Amino acid sequence: MESGSNANIYVFATVVGNPAAAKAQLKSARVATAPNRKASLVVGKIHVQQLAKLASAKGVVAVQPVELKKTGSPLGSPDPDVDRNITNAALKGAFKALLGNEVPYSAAPPLKQSNLEELMELALLDADSHEFAAAWQAGYTGEGSVISILDGGTDFGHPDLIGTWQTRATT
Repeated sequence: MESGSNANIYVFATVVGNPAAAKAQLKSARVATAPNRKASLVVGKIHVQQLAKLASAKGVVAVQPVELKKTGSPLGSPDPDVDRNITNAALKGAFKALLGNEVPYSAAPPLKQSNLEELMELALLDADSHEFAAAWQAGYTGEGSVISILDGGTDFGHPDLIGTWQTRATT
């Protein structure tokens, strides 16, 4: 913002506790509160001169501008071999061809069965082979540990996705 500007800008404020004081400072304010109700993001418009007042409102720990512009580009370059001037008739024809190749759910190949039984026979799932009990007896409880489960949510076992993906090693 230029010095002396009187523009309205979009901002978001990070708030600990009740977001009411921050919300009152903003026009068209929207609040997103964390499930534990301890922190919130408050988004709205404000005059540049009132930013200091917003930043000093009760519970506000940070104020950041919201940039409403293109800030990046996809990685890589578009495929130069793809015709960008495709007609609606061509798109409809391609879609009709895709529909002709569809397999109804009832005719999809059976899903691969679980290998749980084999793992159990190899004792790969029991506490003895992983020495869980010994760790617990030594006083390790996991308290204070942070874990994360990263899951894209894609069900690659779904009949529509069977055979449509491949894995590769990264270096």
